[in-house]
Amino acid sequence: MSEDITKYTYSGVMGWMENEWRSFHREREEWANEKAVLVANVNHLQRLLRSSEASEAALNRKITTLETLTGTSASDIRTDEGPSLGKSNTAVGSIDSLKLPLTMDVPDDDEAVPLTSKHSVVRNDSLLPLSEDSPPSQAQPAWSSTSSDSPTSPALSSSSGISSGTVIRSRRQSGGSPSEPIVKPMTAEEVGPGPPPKIQQASPTPKTYNLRASLRGHFAAIRCACWCGEGTLMLTGGDDHVVKLWDARRVLKGKDREEPVLTFRGHTSPVVSLASHREEVVAGGFDGSIRIWRVPGTGASSDAPDQRSQNTNTTIGGPGGITMITQHTDAVWGLSVQHLQDGTHYIATAGCDQRMLLFHRSSGDTASPSPEVQFPTIKSMTSNFTPIHCHVSDTRYTVSYRNGDNDSNSGIAVYSIAGSPMWDLPISSRPTALRVHGNVCAVGTSIGRIITYDLYDGVVTGETAPHTAAVTSVAFANDFILSAAHDEKVHLLDSNKSSSNYLNLIQTISTSHGHRLGECLHVVLYHTGRGIIITTGADSWISWYTNASKT
Repeated sequence: MSEDITKYTYSGVMGWMENEWRSFHREREEWANEKAVLVANVNHLQRLLRSSEASEAALNRKITTLETLTGTSASDIRTDEGPSLGKSNTAVGSIDSLKLPLTMDVPDDDEAVPLTSKHSVVRNDSLLPLSEDSPPSQAQPAWSSTSSDSPTSPALSSSSGISSGTVIRSRRQSGGSPSEPIVKPMTAEEVGPGPPPKIQQASPTPKTYNLRASLRGHFAAIRCACWCGEGTLMLTGGDDHVVKLWDARRVLKGKDREEPVLTFRGHTSPVVSLASHREEVVAGGFDGSIRIWRVPGTGASSDAPDQRSQNTNTTIGGPGGITMITQHTDAVWGLSVQHLQDGTHYIATAGCDQRMLLFHRSSGDTASPSPEVQFPTIKSMTSNFTPIHCHVSDTRYTVSYRNGDNDSNSGIAVYSIAGSPMWDLPISSRPTALRVHGNVCAVGTSIGRIITYDLYDGVVTGETAPHTAAVTSVAFANDFILSAAHDEKVHLLDSNKSSSNYLNLIQTISTSHGHRLGECLHVVLYHTGRGIIITTGADSWISWYTNASKT
């Protein structure tokens, strides 16, 4: 009896519970991966179905238009390659005598088509040229009017000698013999291979991002994340007061799936903003403090052999990092770092204490820097305004703000690096996310809208509403913009300004992040070189998505 009792020791029971807990989490992760893959496949099939239905409708519309314009049904048209499909029509002036290709594109019903363009369609009774002085006949179709912005047809203008703007008819309408056409029918070689397709900007290549891995990153919500260095190292900060460093490449290979490379401790409040400058990590806290740590070996690409493999889950930098900035007295939600050519860098901050500061420091400097510039308020900022997010470049400082509790009285302020106001761009809802890439600024709002600005001209360039909840993060990729919101979704939006599809939806990723206290997704990141999408959420999990065309 005693032997049976000694088997159930405290350490043995705890070990068994730990194993069961790990097994549960592995199964949960596998189920989440399978669910995400199935959802992505269903969305892809639905897009294919909608695309095929639209193509079928467009084809039917073009066939109907062709039948209407030619006065001949599709079953009555005889091709040169095969037998007659119906009643033969070999009279002079018919489509067969002109040897026009039957595969030519015909525009939609509501589109005017000039006879002087390559899209021209010649009717059976339209072979006699009229002079420009001749009044149009009642038999002249409405679609034969010319358009100044339509390209002229080289085949009609040079080969047949017909001037631009003339209408072609047969001798039957002028009393002549129907067997002697005024204009010699053109061959297929003269006409060309057929009309060109309607000129449109091609839609971006469809993306298909699927869930690759998920892991529990923190013990509380992960509110901020950024890339560190030039490789695949990533930083995350959360409500558990710590900052962690991850290697995306190692996670995707299945290595160290549950452990970060490094852990940075020192904050006594939630970490709400993060930025990185080569070998340094800058983190802003909910209590207004900003701490800076040094990261060994992040100046080079992390694709090189990892020199930190022996320091897994090591706390570095002492209790508070190499230095701390204490210029703010309230939460620092906005934090941005810009490297300068002389080896120094800017640190820009935006705090809930209504201070917008710019620091200029050198890497490795342990002294707490004093602000070099304090950006002034602008006319649109009331006495109780609150800066939210910020971004700094070598020439501009951009900040989003709200005035009191009135979300409709918000905006984007742009300053020169010396502190002079440049632009004041109003927003009708509270800005909840901001990202700047070159002269393009993307802003997410509390009502699920995405607005893009041109910071060079200070104008709005696009606006869309893909989400049903507050947008929490935006990111730029090569040819699309990513947005994440509390509706559990990440949207990929077309970023080609010259396209009519600008800000159109490319793909929707339904994440498996859970809700906590009304919050879900907090951050979305994109790695340009490896095509990795990373999301963090209020459930303290990190999800990694990869594109099938990239490894």
